[in-house]
Amino acid sequence: MTRGPVFLAGVVALLGAALLVDNAAFGAVGPRLLPARDVTVAYQVEVPRRPPIDVRVAIAAGGDRLRIVGEDLPTSFLVDRQTETAAIVLPMLKTYTRISIARYDPTQTVLRGAGFARGGNETMLGLPCTHWHARSAQGQADACITADGVILQGSLTSDHKGNVGAIRAVHVEYGTLPPAIFTVPGNYSESLLGQAAAQFIK
Repeated sequence: MTRGPVFLAGVVALLGAALLVDNAAFGAVGPRLLPARDVTVAYQVEVPRRPPIDVRVAIAAGGDRLRIVGEDLPTSFLVDRQTETAAIVLPMLKTYTRISIARYDPTQTVLRGAGFARGGNETMLGLPCTHWHARSAQGQADACITADGVILQGSLTSDHKGNVGAIRAVHVEYGTLPPAIFTVPGNYSESLLGQAAAQFIK
């Protein structure tokens, strides 16, 4: 069974807790939260009341561009952190719609004003990572993060909404990513139907 934009929004909200953060906000007091080099990470994502889903997240060095795809998703999600927008792309219809991702910025939600506590070290998938715990007035998050900013495992809890979900990396691959994968193909058209569907995730 495929999942639509509403489920994809849940995935992005969870990943956004870590991947859409402005690293400058925490770099002096917490871990690096955005990768220093191009990387593709396969994650298993768990959100409440849904079966786990496997997604692949391609992240450009510095974290300004992300591409989220999954076999069970009829759409892909292209994130541009510089413009705080994302494109929901439907390859089957060769259409896309753009939405704002500002609402997923964790500096405005769970991680706003968070304090970070460093935990122990672990090796996952052959990569060393450090456990970090973040706590704010809005909730808390736990993650194991490599020194170069790749999140290998994480969970997020909101004091208002409860369990937001968890992610776990199952494969990490470093390597140069072509810029074209982060842009909507030129022969795709913007869809008003897609804009209507996007209202469900606001």
